[in-house]
Amino acid sequence: MKKMVGDRMSAFTEEERSLLIAHRPDYFGLNHYGTSYARDCPDYKCDPQAKNGKWNTVNVPDCVNGNGSNSVQILNDDLAAGQSAWLFGSGWGFRKLLNWVSHRDGKDLPIYVTENGSSMQADTAQQGKCDTGRVLFYFSYLDQMSKAISEDGVKVAGYYAWSLMDNFEWERGYRERFGVLYDEFNFCHVEDIENPNCDPNSPTTETPVYDSSTGDYSERCGNTCLFSEQPDPTTAIDQTRHPKNSLLWLTEVWKSQKLVDPGTFLFASKAGDICYGPEGTTYNGNSWMYELQAHRGESLSALQSATSLQKAKSAARACGQYIHVQ
Repeated sequence: MKKMVGDRMSAFTEEERSLLIAHRPDYFGLNHYGTSYARDCPDYKCDPQAKNGKWNTVNVPDCVNGNGSNSVQILNDDLAAGQSAWLFGSGWGFRKLLNWVSHRDGKDLPIYVTENGSSMQADTAQQGKCDTGRVLFYFSYLDQMSKAISEDGVKVAGYYAWSLMDNFEWERGYRERFGVLYDEFNFCHVEDIENPNCDPNSPTTETPVYDSSTGDYSERCGNTCLFSEQPDPTTAIDQTRHPKNSLLWLTEVWKSQKLVDPGTFLFASKAGDICYGPEGTTYNGNSWMYELQAHRGESLSALQSATSLQKAKSAARACGQYIHVQ
C-alpha cells in the first residue's frame, strides 16, 4: 500500500505507535477468500524510464511489482476457480493463513473470520439452487478451519460467510454472485441502458475509475460496466429469492454445530424450491403444492378472500411456478 499510495498515505506518529502497542485489540477480524502460489522472478527489474516509475513487465508479464530483487510471480495452477477472475479457492491455504495470524499476533488473541466465500455463476434460479461449487468451497474451508482449531490450537471465535444473498459487487455490478440466497434482480439489460426507469447512479462506460498509482481518475469503466445490468426500480416489487444448496448445508451445520456431510447437497435441491416472493413465501415440495405465509397484519380468514387468493397466485407466478390453492 505504501508503494502504491506513496506520500499521499498518512503515517502513525510515535505517540500513536506507543498507544497501539499499549492497547492491544480485543480480536483480529479476518476477511479471506482465495489462495495463490508465489515464486521468485529474479530477472524482473525496474525500468527507470517507465511511466510513473512503474516496473517493466515486458519480459515477465505475470510478475508483481517488487523492489527489483524480491519480485514474485503469482500462479494459480490446479486451484479451483470462482466466477471472479481473482478468486481461486483453497481450504488448506485458509488453514495456513489462520496459523500465520495466530503465530504473529499470539495464540490467545481470538480470530473472527469476518468474510469468507466464493462467487459462482448462475443465470437462473435453478442454476443458483444447484450450488455444487459453493457447497464444496464452504465444506473445504470449514473443514480446514476446524482442523486449525482442534489440531493447531488456533483460537477461532467466530465465522461469517459472505454473503447472505447475491448483491452489488463493485465494478462487476450484479453479474458475480457471492450469495447463498439467489436474488432475481429483474435487470435493465444492456440494450435498455438508457431506460429512464434504471437507476441513474449506476455505472456506465464513462464512469471514472480511481487509479491508485497516480492518484487520479484518468481511466473509464468501459465495457465492464455495460454488463453490470442495473435493476429496474419499477419491477422491484416482483423480485424473488431462492435458497441455494449452500444455504441449506450451512443451516444444517449451524443447527448441528457439526461438519455435516455435503453429499446430499451437491446435486438436486434437497428441500425443493422455497421462493421468497413479493407477496409472501411459496414452497414447492414433492406434492407440488404451495403454501402462502400470512401477510403482516392480515388474519388467516383474510387470506381466503379473493384478493388474497390473487396475491397468492401472483407470488407463485413471480417464482416461476404454478399454484394449486385449496
